[in-house]
Amino acid sequence: MLAAAKTNLKLRYSLLKYFYHLFVTKRGLGTIWKPLFFEYPTDQNVYLDDITDTQFLIGNNLLAAPIVEEGKTSRKVYFPSTNWINLETGKKYSPGTDVITDVKLTSQVPLFLKEGSIIHTQDTEKVVNTKQLDNKFLLSTGLRFDTRRSNSTHQYYESTGNMLSINNYHNDSLIDLCEREGC
Repeated sequence: MLAAAKTNLKLRYSLLKYFYHLFVTKRGLGTIWKPLFFEYPTDQNVYLDDITDTQFLIGNNLLAAPIVEEGKTSRKVYFPSTNWINLETGKKYSPGTDVITDVKLTSQVPLFLKEGSIIHTQDTEKVVNTKQLDNKFLLSTGLRFDTRRSNSTHQYYESTGNMLSINNYHNDSLIDLCEREGC
């Protein structure tokens, strides 16, 4: 149990900058954790009990699908609307239901990045508390294949994202600009 706690605490630390970004863009209102039907209200599958009870979004671009039954190492995950990339393994999942396997008690909570989006994460290899986090970050991207610009000799991929810090919390014009055009 200690290994699982340590692994997932490191995961939380690695996502803190993303959490701050979400809090800033929400202007401190509401929550950054939400059920799938908030983002996909016309998708009837996201209203099913086994999905609403065990899957949720962090912001609009990160899908969490924890294993909630003791002793289980696999589970069905519903992926709405677009492709999703496993944040830990890089495996891509198409829209619909798929099974994730080999999730151990000591594994990270399964997180999936929406294709075409970017989130910022932080290396936490040597971090044991939040005071050791610095201003260096990594960009985790869910690249989307661009069929319009790709051809037989060149393949183009794209991803979009924005970044605000807690220091931007009271700058409404900057937040509005970031939401409209990206940062």
